[in-house]
Amino acid sequence: MPAYYLRRNGKEWEIGEIRYTAAADRRIRRPISLHKTQAQAQQRYDQLTGATK
Repeated sequence: MPAYYLRRNGKEWEIGEIRYTAAADRRIRRPISLHKTQAQAQQRYDQLTGATK
């Protein structure tokens, strides 16, 4: 199961996938979607992480 992140990016909320590469010793973020409100973003984030069904 991939790891997801939720963060504010300017005036929008960004949801994305994050993975760690040991070879490069860094984290790689891949944005999936942008949302205008925190409530919309939180709802989608909860669906992705399995917090709500």
